[in-house]
Amino acid sequence: MVDKPVGAIGRAINREKRVKEEEAVRVIGDHVAGYLQGGTDKEAEGIELGKEVGLDLEVIGLRWKVARKRAKSKTGVIEEASASSKNSSAQPKVEEPKIGVVEPKRKRIVQWKQRPNGGWEYLLEGETMYRLHFGPPPKLKAVPQPQLKVVDQAKPRREPKLEPEPEEEEQKAAEQAKKPDDRKLRLDLEAPYDIARTFVRLAEDKQGKNRYVFIGKVEGKSISEQILWHWRGDFKCWNGRCYEDVEDDQIRAQVYDFLDQAFEPNGSRIKPKPKNVNEVIDGLEAGTNRGTADAPHWIDMVGRPEPRGLLVCRNGLVELDTGKLWDHDPRLFCLNSVDFDFIVGARAHRDGNNFSVRSGLGMRKQSPRCKNSSGCGWAMKPNIRKPLD
Repeated sequence: MVDKPVGAIGRAINREKRVKEEEAVRVIGDHVAGYLQGGTDKEAEGIELGKEVGLDLEVIGLRWKVARKRAKSKTGVIEEASASSKNSSAQPKVEEPKIGVVEPKRKRIVQWKQRPNGGWEYLLEGETMYRLHFGPPPKLKAVPQPQLKVVDQAKPRREPKLEPEPEEEEQKAAEQAKKPDDRKLRLDLEAPYDIARTFVRLAEDKQGKNRYVFIGKVEGKSISEQILWHWRGDFKCWNGRCYEDVEDDQIRAQVYDFLDQAFEPNGSRIKPKPKNVNEVIDGLEAGTNRGTADAPHWIDMVGRPEPRGLLVCRNGLVELDTGKLWDHDPRLFCLNSVDFDFIVGARAHRDGNNFSVRSGLGMRKQSPRCKNSSGCGWAMKPNIRKPLD
């Protein structure tokens, strides 16, 4: 079985074939008409022409059979009339039969369609295939469009626009990076930097959640932020409060697993080699590089407090100057946090010592006490450590 040509070349071939078929049909029709006018029988020539262009030979033979029958009946009548005129006494007068062509009932054209080459086709009533139209273009009547009456309608109530859930955005982003037909992740091993960026966006943990992208709300706004960075020779990942080290061996194992589950552009399964993994890790280091900036610092953020004036607590970021509590934010590149909740209005005491610290701002301890170098409990009033009288 030969595949049909496709594309622009295929359309050109089909158009040329169609033109040859139309020309062959016209030539065969001229042969039949000439034969009925007393010309020679050119059925064999018509069959050869039909073979060349792929016409139905049975239809060509049937057309010539009908033509011969009509020519024979017409010739018999003429010969009989000629014999009678030579010997009128021997033969009774025979009336010449009236030969007429019974016109078939004309079918109504129900639809016109213009072809790509500018010609026209038409569909007859009761038929399913279009026929070629030879002659001038048809005069089509304009179909009157119904006039629609304008009716005042009540304006629909505007529903509040709901923000997409983080899980839905995560799933949509993952599906867009995969091929729509089979949802297989396609990676080009010749582009390791692109693979590294794809790894950050799509790498998942055992629960199927994004490993290195945070999708959620911060200060009431939905965000989607990268949480894997390479800083001063080490990979850092946000743990929900601050950035902590990720071992190089752990990154390497994850890249191996990521490549092993992917496919090449031609559809074959990727079998990762150390060369492939090393190239992707190099691209990962370059694509996530934080430079030499000191920590803490904001990542592409404005309108936030000075990072050195923030204390990362268990329940948020405390602005030491004002006591305002901010949401945890992965855009704050910070390497430290304390295991305390910040409680507005709490008081810090330490029994058994000669002094205590009191403040309108305080922290409630939920784990073993955190002490400073002098052995005093932590308090949240800046720059005040007041011994008791």
